Formats: sequence, C-alpha cells, structure tokens
Amino acid sequence: MPARRRHRRARAGAARLAAPRLRACRPLRGRCRIGREHLAGRAAAGLDRRPRERGVTAFRAAGERYLTEHDGITTLSCFATGPHYDPANLSFGPVLAVDEHRLAPGAGFAEHAHRGVVIATWVLAGTLRHSGGGADRLVGPGEVFVQDATDGIRHSEVNASATRPLRFVQTTWAAGSGARFSVIDAPARLPGPAHLYVAAGEVAVVGRWLEAGDSVRAVEAVGIEGSGTVLAVTW
Repeated sequence: MPARRRHRRARAGAARLAAPRLRACRPLRGRCRIGREHLAGRAAAGLDRRPRERGVTAFRAAGERYLTEHDGITTLSCFATGPHYDPANLSFGPVLAVDEHRLAPGAGFAEHAHRGVVIATWVLAGTLRHSGGGADRLVGPGEVFVQDATDGIRHSEVNASATRPLRFVQTTWAAGSGARFSVIDAPARLPGPAHLYVAAGEVAVVGRWLEAGDSVRAVEAVGIEGSGTVLAVTW
C-alpha cells in the first residue's frame, strides 16, 4: 500500500469492517437523508463546473478527509464543508458530499433540512433510526436508504442503540443531475465519470491499491480489482 501523505487535518484510523457482500453494479433506489452546511436555505445545490482534463483519475487518501467532532459524533468528510471550507474541494461533478459518520450510543443529528439533493446512506455497523421526510424507519448493516430531497425535507438521524456505536457513510449529489448510486462488490468495471469510495476491504483502481476511507475521482471508465466494497456514483 503506498505511503499516505501527512495532512494538517486530524487523521482517523482506517475502517476495517467485514461489510456484507452485495452484487456488483446494482443501482439502488429508495428514500434517504443527510446534511450539508453549504446546502442551507432554499437554493439548489451548486455543481463544480470547472473543466477537467480528459483521462485524469485523482486519488484521495482516507487521512486527507476533514475531521469534525461534536456531541458524540465524529465525521470524516471527503469534500470541504463548514469550518473546513475550501473552494477548491466542494464537489466532483454532481457529487457534493461523501461523509463517514461515527455516532456514540444515543447520539445523533437533530431535525434539520435539505433541499435540491438526493442522499444515500449505507450502514457499516449498528442501527440508524431515521425520522421525518416521510420515512420513519430503522436501517441496519448492509442496508441502503435513499431519500430524494429535491423539493426539500426535514428529518433527524440518531443511533438507535443505547449501548453500541453506529457507523454509516452518506453520499449526497445534486437532484436532477441524472447521477446513479450503486454498491459495488469488486471486481467490476464502471463507466466514467464516477466517484468511488472504498467502504470496506481493499481494492485496486488503475493499478493503485486502496483501503477503507480512500476515494477516487475518475473522469473515464475504470476497472476495480480486489475483494472490497465500493460506494459509487456515476453520471
């Protein structure tokens, strides 16, 4: 595994979960949620429309994610938000956020609003209790919960357990962009452009080995080798 660069943001240990195995390239549909400070208000989510060089695939290590901690919640974000605002790293194509949330027993996100986005939540460990937005339910390990907030929703998400921690990854993209979310069980091949997030295990992309928490921003089609689980958004 290539050496990771030192980063000024606090580094969290790489996640190593034996995630449930899912079939490759299976698009998932349903209802879900998440929150971004830069998506506040009634304005639709903005896209990064800067031109990109054809064929470029960018890698970002798990240790480069932005770390935020408060009230029993630890969040590791692939894109800049809130106190970590960086105009050079707000999005990739229609993808606006990929966050790993770690919630202590009983901790959670109080009711908040989203508009102009679609959110996919994949639970790594524990049980998520989702309320509001027309969908009150529990989401367990290996389950995907997708919620369309095109016209706006209000909801809350908390750790359903009083004794066990909760870990889940949330991916947010702009509504109306035509993007598709899939859970990929390597090996597989994906069309580009695509954003890939290694949720569990190890995979190789363009000859580079990656582990949980690493991500890839691919402009063209890419092959995924290895035996890990990848959360992908394609468009």
